[in-house]
Formats: sequence, C-alpha cells, structure tokens
Amino acid sequence: MKKIQIVALTAILSCSLMLTSCLDVFDNPSVNINEESEFSSMMDLGTYVGDDFYQYVLGTWIANNPVPTKDGAKSVGMLDEQDVITDEALKEIVSGQKNEIATALYQAYSQETLKDDSTALMKKLAEVDAMKTKDDLTKLLAQLAKQGYACPFYILPNTSQRKVYPELGTTDKFALKEESIIKLGISSAEAKAILDMGAKWQDIMKDRSRKQSGEHVLGHYNPFEGKQLFTHFKARGEGKSLIDAMAAALDIDLSTIAADTSCDKFLDAWAAYSLDDQKRLAKYGILNRDVAYLPYDPLRPTNQEDQQKLIGKIAGLCEQEYSGLQTSMSHTYVETIDKAAKKEVTDMYEDLRGVFRSRIQNNSWMGDATKAKAIEKLDAIIFFCGWPENFHAEWEATVPTGKSFYEMVCNLFTQYSDIMKKLMGLTSEDAFHYCEWMQVPAYTANAFYNEKNNSINILASNLIPPIYDKKQQAFYNYAVLGATTIGHEMT
Repeated sequence: MKKIQIVALTAILSCSLMLTSCLDVFDNPSVNINEESEFSSMMDLGTYVGDDFYQYVLGTWIANNPVPTKDGAKSVGMLDEQDVITDEALKEIVSGQKNEIATALYQAYSQETLKDDSTALMKKLAEVDAMKTKDDLTKLLAQLAKQGYACPFYILPNTSQRKVYPELGTTDKFALKEESIIKLGISSAEAKAILDMGAKWQDIMKDRSRKQSGEHVLGHYNPFEGKQLFTHFKARGEGKSLIDAMAAALDIDLSTIAADTSCDKFLDAWAAYSLDDQKRLAKYGILNRDVAYLPYDPLRPTNQEDQQKLIGKIAGLCEQEYSGLQTSMSHTYVETIDKAAKKEVTDMYEDLRGVFRSRIQNNSWMGDATKAKAIEKLDAIIFFCGWPENFHAEWEATVPTGKSFYEMVCNLFTQYSDIMKKLMGLTSEDAFHYCEWMQVPAYTANAFYNEKNNSINILASNLIPPIYDKKQQAFYNYAVLGATTIGHEMT
C-alpha cells in the first residue's frame, strides 16, 4: 500500500512539474519551447516563433548564406526580373504606337485642356453636393457606377460555376493626396474631411479582406442560378436600394449577388454614414480615380524625359483596375509573344497533371473515396494559358471619344461597364479569359488559381524568359515554370 502511495505521489509531482512548464509558456507567450534537434543550428532561437515563424525556423541559416543581389537590391529573383521585363514591354507598346488607344491618348495629352478638364471634374463634385437626401444620392451613385466610378462600389464579372455573374467590387487603390485636392480649389478643411472618409473606408476594406480570407470582392459565387439572394440586404434598406439603383442604371440583373455575412460590417458602415459623410466618400471615389489623369504636368512631346513620363502615365492607366483598357492592351501584348509557347506550356501542364493524377492514385494515406474526389477536381481544372483561343473585338475597348486626355480616360472607364455587361451570362472559356483580363491583365507578372471556377491562369507574361525559355533544355522550364508556377497553382 505504501508503495502504491509513493508511485501515486511521484506521478502527481511529475504532472505538476509538467503543468508548471506548460503554464510558464502560456503565462509567457513570448517564450519558445527549445528542444535540441539536427535543425537547431539553422534556427534563430532568439526569435519568438509566434512573432516571425520564418525567422525562427531558418534565421541562422539565412544569415550565414546571404543571397547575392544586384545594385544593392533587397531581394533578387525571377519574379522581380519578370516584373521589370513586362513593365518595359508595356511602355514599348505605348511608345511604339502598337496599340491605337494608347497612341490616341498619347497624342491627346495637352496642358491646354487643364482648365476645362478641371471644370468638368468639379461639376461632378458639385452634383454630389447638390443631393438633398440619401435617396437622391443613391440614384446619382448608380449613374456614377455606370461611368466606372467606385463610389463606393462597382460591378465586376465573376466566373464561378462556369458562368459569368456580376459581383460587387470596391477599389483597391487609395492614393489620393491633399495637395491634389487643393489644386482644384477645394478648401484644406474639406480636403482633409474627404481624405478622412477615404481612410475610414480603406480600414473597412482591410478588415473585410481579412474576414474573407483573400476574396477581393463583395459577395460570393452564386451556386443557385436564378434565385433571389438578397438575404442580408433585406435588413438594410439603404444597401439594397443602392444595388437596385445600380442594376437599373447598368441594365444588369444584380439579383444573384449574394451578400455573405462577412460583409455585414462593410454594408452596415455605409448605411450608418450621415448624408454628408456619404457625399464625402462619393467625392473621394471621384477624385481618387480622376485626379491622376488631369494634365497638371506641362509634358512636352519633343522632350525625351517628358515623353517617358507620359508613357509611364499611360502605362499606369493600363494597370488601373476596371479601366476598360486592360483587355485591348492584353491583346496587343500577347501578339508580341511566340504563339508556339502556348501549346508547349499547355503540353507541360498535361504532363504534370498526369503525374499528379498517378501520385494521387498510388499514395497510401488517402482512402478510395477521397482519391476519387481529388482526381475528379484535378480533371475538371480549366487551364487558361496566355490568351483565349479566339479574340473578340466586342470585349475590347475602342479608341475613346473625347476632346482631351482626361475626357478620353473617362470614356475608357465607361467602356468597362459596357464590356462587362456584354460578358454577363456567358459560359465560354474565351469569355472567362476576358473576364480574368479585366481584373488581372496579360502583362501582369503573376499566375494564379481561381477557386471560384477551379481554374489555373498562366498569364502571357509567364511565356517569355526568364520564366519560360524555349532555348533552354526541358529540365529548366519544368523546374521554373512547371514546378514553381504550374505545380504550385495545381496543388
């Protein structure tokens, strides 16, 4: 009996010591649990794992094995190089007059139109100020949405369920400065009030992005075609009335936009704003988009430095969200790429998919039902490579109307709404490809997997060196594009 008591007491003491150790970690959350292992020499045990996991795991190894960089750059890599190459290619298209829209914009830029352009912009702000009620403002905002303004919403195409649906989006660009507003004759106090509303809205956008775990638009994919999905909007009269007004102005059925609960704070905040604050946010949306395209700078076409500034300004417009220029410039950009690259990379994808399918079938840790589901999803992936099988002029912007650079830019944003409307309801892969271009143009240094329609998009920028180089042996391209891009997106 005494022996049993001793064993029990020993067990209690051991548990107490273990619990004390655990409690010490919980009470002191910045304390690592350090255990010696074969990897200890690579780790930075002085860094708390919860603050910087990467530094904790590999900090010492990184410090002892610096990556050589060029010209003092903080990092070096093929994606950095790809970004520079695509940027230069875009500027070459503009300067070389290879795209008629870019050429027309270049020729239209003149400081002589600044006064008239500024007056036109101020007139839009005056229309916002003239609204007496929230209902009146709602109707005006719907018209602004038709002109491509995010005040605070715009519509973008969603390709989920293998059909183009409308989604409600908001701007990711918050670049407006006080001095730019004051230049228009707006008081410093009002400029600060407008910027304050923009900052509040940006904070809500950041919070929404965190809640939606990477989804960049308001709303969800619609798995229930044709059903009314305003479940959450019914509790928000103002939120639903704005959507209804936008639907009428754009002549697009928005009833299938599903407002998910992660957007509650987002919509509640808009509805709770006073009329004056809603006006300021609307004016922020107008100014945030347009100020950059007023011809403030006296750029001279005969001056080489000024030429580069203007080329850069137009190239920036090509990368501007929902500008209407992205599909046209994407088409022009892909025409500069070897057409054989598309087939070669597509064949590479099919090779990798076959190997992945075989590995799923032969692994020992998945059950048969799980394997079947995984292979079903793998086989159903849509692979968008470079450009659509067929180009469609009706989904690309045309040379914009307008007497000045600013007016032409505004027309391009309006054309975005027209293109988006034409794509609604379509089910072809060409339409899906154009929808992707409207959000991530072909000259963006990127590739991505779209969980909404189970697709992999290898942008045309990946079909040129250094990412894909047909002069290299196969192992190079399978390692760079195959493993780090296609394989990454596939898994």
